[in-house]
Amino acid sequence: MKISVIVPFYNVEEYISRCLYSIINQSYRNIEIILVDDGSTDRSSEIAKEYASKDDRIILISQKNSGQAAARNVGLRNATGDYISFVDSDDWLEVNMLERLIKIMELANSDIVQCRFQFDNDAIRQHTAYRLFDVAELKSKNDIITDALLVKNILVAPWAKLFKKSFLIDNNLFFEEGIVNEDTLFTLKLSCFANNISFSNDILYHAIERPGSTSRGSYKRLCSHMVIALNQAKEFYIKQGIFDQYESIFKARYIKSIQYNLLQAAQRLPFSQYKDIWKWNMQNSEYNEFNRHAFRKYLPIVNRVLLSIFDSCAAVYFIVRIANCFNIKMH
Repeated sequence: MKISVIVPFYNVEEYISRCLYSIINQSYRNIEIILVDDGSTDRSSEIAKEYASKDDRIILISQKNSGQAAARNVGLRNATGDYISFVDSDDWLEVNMLERLIKIMELANSDIVQCRFQFDNDAIRQHTAYRLFDVAELKSKNDIITDALLVKNILVAPWAKLFKKSFLIDNNLFFEEGIVNEDTLFTLKLSCFANNISFSNDILYHAIERPGSTSRGSYKRLCSHMVIALNQAKEFYIKQGIFDQYESIFKARYIKSIQYNLLQAAQRLPFSQYKDIWKWNMQNSEYNEFNRHAFRKYLPIVNRVLLSIFDSCAAVYFIVRIANCFNIKMH
């Protein structure tokens, strides 16, 4: 069985060599590596060409800058493997990641297999392992949808996973182009179709935290695109005829996502800029329109506590900044 590893990249000359080295040297050898150059203007393209010239498993595709979602879609449409793995170009894999995931996939006949990962911040030499998954498998449709909505075990990001290609293609599971929160919408959609998702508690994927990454770009754009993604997910659930069943859980996810973005912004922006982001969210999202008592039981304790202080922009900001002083992450 062949695995197609899809790596979109844009201006990552400092990171792409480590990423490609970790993929090329996987213990599972039957792979194709689809590199999608999303209009890079630095040396990333040149580095990718050098690797492609030395390994005939590498396919290099170039396109004008269209965003990560479009690049992933191009890779998926050109993939010839039986399985799909998405890798961000600044991240890297443990040598046995693909071998470990495909064994689980074939043993459990899963649509998706997911492993644990570790956040690496090279600048401050900080390494933070993601929490342990509390299940080995999810098979019930209700359990899968609920888990994805509440982000209990199913990660939002498409990386650190292995997918059956037929599962993605047959269900038309591509990424929404034009938004930076495409992962949120993609994961909530796939939860409606998956019959079996398996998990490995081995840390096999390393996600690099760096200032220039997509997730740390314009916070107003991040917030506005999150609202778009959640609204489209709601429309999708309505079309699937399941929104009423999951309405309270969906609202809990909505609140949690808005809080997450505001916590990120509070950690990294001066107060004057944060006030604008906070105000935009309160005016343009449905955060204040829900009956909070109807869904608060679905929220983790920390998010329930945050409900009581999120009405105050200053309170949220200064609590987060104080937590920063003690190296406590608020999200």
